Amino acid sequence: MAGLRRRRSDAEASGRDGHRWVVLTGVLLLLGAATPHGLEAQAPAEGGEEAVLQVVQGLFDAMAARNPDAARELLLADGYFTSHRQENGERVISTVSHQEFLESMATWEEAPLERIWEPDVVIRGGVAMAWTPYDFWWGGEFSHCGVNVFSLVETPEGWKIASIVYTVERTGCEPSPLGPPTSSPDRR
Repeated sequence: MAGLRRRRSDAEASGRDGHRWVVLTGVLLLLGAATPHGLEAQAPAEGGEEAVLQVVQGLFDAMAARNPDAARELLLADGYFTSHRQENGERVISTVSHQEFLESMATWEEAPLERIWEPDVVIRGGVAMAWTPYDFWWGGEFSHCGVNVFSLVETPEGWKIASIVYTVERTGCEPSPLGPPTSSPDRR
């Protein structure tokens, strides 16, 4: 009966399917071994993650000291900050240049404290990204929480922040795993 096909048993089907997976896995492993060198992820230089996080913390320290000159050393001149927040049920996205940020820092009457924890840092070549939950305190009072996404580039002078994109969340903030601040930002 030419029109009838033999139905495979479950044992035959799983045996063939298993064989297909073994062959497919082998092919994928071979393709992975043959990947051109330029497409492989590069391991960060020794201390790369720590160097990136030092720049991030350095910016927070400069903010707490209200020192635009110290912050300027850590920022690319043509970079920007972009915030995302909800106000009255509407999405508000604001962008300011690094220069605008530095000019506003010089006028701050109160010191901010920004704290991060559990950073995820990815480095490839001369580009880095740091994703960090944070809380923000202004003049010793809690203001908001959120997440920061830092984009950095490696320059001859070291890592510089190209951009920061962050959320501003005024409600629903879980307590920081760092606990409450133990000192005012002015005394950091």
